[in-house]
Amino acid sequence: MRNFLIMMILAFALAKADAQQKLSLQQSKDIAFSKNISIKNGGLQTGYANEGKEAAHAAYYPKLDMNGLILGGPKDLVPGASGIFPQGINNFYLGSIMAQQTLYAGGKINTSNQLAKLEMQVSQTRLKQIKDSVSLITEQKYLQLIDLGEQYKTVLSNQKYLDTLYKEMQNFLKSGLIARNELLKVTVKINALVLERSKITNMKQVVLLDFCQFIGITYDPGIILTDSVNQVTNPSALYIKPETVLSGTDDYKLLQNGVSAEQLQTKLKRADYLPTAALGLSGAVFGVIDKGIGSTFIPVALGVVTIPISGWWGTGKHILKQRKIAEDIASNNLSNGENLLRVRMLRSWYDLTEAYQQYSILEENLLSASENLKVSRDNYKSGLNNLTDLLNAQADLQQTQSQLVDAKNNYRIKLSSYKYVTGKMDQ
Repeated sequence: MRNFLIMMILAFALAKADAQQKLSLQQSKDIAFSKNISIKNGGLQTGYANEGKEAAHAAYYPKLDMNGLILGGPKDLVPGASGIFPQGINNFYLGSIMAQQTLYAGGKINTSNQLAKLEMQVSQTRLKQIKDSVSLITEQKYLQLIDLGEQYKTVLSNQKYLDTLYKEMQNFLKSGLIARNELLKVTVKINALVLERSKITNMKQVVLLDFCQFIGITYDPGIILTDSVNQVTNPSALYIKPETVLSGTDDYKLLQNGVSAEQLQTKLKRADYLPTAALGLSGAVFGVIDKGIGSTFIPVALGVVTIPISGWWGTGKHILKQRKIAEDIASNNLSNGENLLRVRMLRSWYDLTEAYQQYSILEENLLSASENLKVSRDNYKSGLNNLTDLLNAQADLQQTQSQLVDAKNNYRIKLSSYKYVTGKMDQ
């Protein structure tokens, strides 16, 4: 019976472990992509722009219009006249059809199509920009959770060290080799680490809740993160000259599209003051119902040419000057934005190299702190130093370990940020 209960408990524990949700970084990003409202709206905006492109393309085809009219009344609309209308006319019908093909519209149709294609490109660029932003934030939040998990392991490791020291000192106390207050000093340190573990645990749940809400899943305190921070390596091989990737970044593309859009808007407005030409074919029938009066449908071809004249020295002159100013503003924004993007890339690169230097220094410090703790413990056993020196050495090691964990995650975050600003987020 006892063995059966043990087997049941083990089976329940294994089932619970299997039921825990496991998430890799890529899985987290995929979920965020499928749930994020901004990405959904970005996809809809792309569809909206595509319909606008199709609508602009339809302007190349002929237009066909049909009209119909029937009039009737209780009294004659046209009184009867001897010899002409023996009886009055109390109804009238008219039907017409007209087909028209624009031959030239001052370039308006071509420009409208170019503008619609540009809007489509802008919507696609913005959608990619949103995805990269969601990817970056997801990665940062994921790494923050990993950092807290590593910090917890650091505190737990140091607590185990102090627990072992506490047991040794209990034997020293029984043998009369130390005073009781030294044992109490270790107890205080252990309690402080227990409190630190509790703080990290609570903070991790808060960060996990924020992470779950951001990627769009139900909060589960038992979520297991399967990825870890890879080994930190010298980033010198990752450096990219801003000039080589600047034109490929989403921000630069949007600035450049802004200039193109203003230029196309100017062409579109100028077309309002250029001649237009169109060919058409129309025809109509009219008559009176039940009176035997009506016309025969006869198609008529027509050509229309319109030449605006006064617009060039009136309103149009000033509107086109406005458009030129708008183009200059967009061009200035492009130049200024280009400089700002270069600065952002360089700043991000320096942040990355600084993060690597900080990690490298802390790695050396960790070796020194570990050796110092070992020497301090040997000296304490030999009576060459006191407990305070040993506890200080342990605290220095714990602090260095904690700083190293932060530095490792900070390097990974800076690396992701550098990839983001250089347009290499998917690499």
